[in-house]
Amino acid sequence: RLSSRRPQICVARRDQAKHTRRRELHGFRCEKMTREPKIRLTELVGDLKPVGDMDVEVARKIMSILSCGCRIGMRSTTVFSLPRALIGGKRFNAGERLIVGRRCGSVVTMVKMGRSVYGLVKCFYRVCCSCNVFTDFVVLTWFPPTEYPDRDPLTVRISLNGVDVNNITSLDVVPLYSIQPSRVAVRFDRTNDCMYVMRLEGLDKSPLFNN
Repeated sequence: RLSSRRPQICVARRDQAKHTRRRELHGFRCEKMTREPKIRLTELVGDLKPVGDMDVEVARKIMSILSCGCRIGMRSTTVFSLPRALIGGKRFNAGERLIVGRRCGSVVTMVKMGRSVYGLVKCFYRVCCSCNVFTDFVVLTWFPPTEYPDRDPLTVRISLNGVDVNNITSLDVVPLYSIQPSRVAVRFDRTNDCMYVMRLEGLDKSPLFNN
């Protein structure tokens, strides 16, 4: 019996080795199975570029969020710009424009004052201060308020009223961890001067839904 089973075991091991090599050739990582949950990262990634002249209003908003009390402009405080961010494991880019027919990696969403809002990321900042800590921020512009014509969180409309969402001048600053880990698809409706946004993960929050 042992001799009859040995060829079967050898064949199974050989097939498993072929499968592993095939996965490695195609770029798949072979990870050991674990019962520990995987942590989805939220962090800024890419090359650090020192920020020279910063918008005064942006600097003021960043300092109002810093809990340590450090001030931007001091020699001990340095601000860096980074091109990308991982938010809950999802990749987002800074500075992309909304173009019809193309996916934009700069559209983000978060909950503000009890309801979901959407915006366009202009840049990601990392502030390193004398406290030997760093804090990551998102500089962005907000789209007009969301509307729910079907009174459910699945159909999300934003009336533009002539607003060019790529050239909104008012900048806001929020901590990186405030952004929800959801990618967003956008469809323009030029006839009705509006656009529809659809989050690929999660649902919108609004007092209309009591969620």
